[in-house]
Amino acid sequence: MKKLTEKDILRFIKEEWAAKVAELEEVAEITATTKVDGKKINIISVGLKIKNKTNKGSDKKGNGEGYLYTVIAVNPEGHSPGYRLRPPDGPEDGQKDFFIDKETLENDYGV
Repeated sequence: MKKLTEKDILRFIKEEWAAKVAELEEVAEITATTKVDGKKINIISVGLKIKNKTNKGSDKKGNGEGYLYTVIAVNPEGHSPGYRLRPPDGPEDGQKDFFIDKETLENDYGV
């Protein structure tokens, strides 16, 4: 029987880590993508209108329940995976735009 070396153990750990990361990436993409005719497409895209559905009365930006927000960017640079939203009264220059992550989108917003 071959004796395990430190190199073998590190290789096994890296393989398992890569498999777990791939699995998590797949799970994380379930809500943001879907397959249509065998092709993966992003269902949350720029220009989509989404509605705040929280019962809290307003989100941390002071925007109330039921307002429609426009998706301005998907996974914008400098942010973790998520979305940049513009409130209904937001100017074109983006002064009132704000960022939300995927979890916040799933929990507090709906299409």
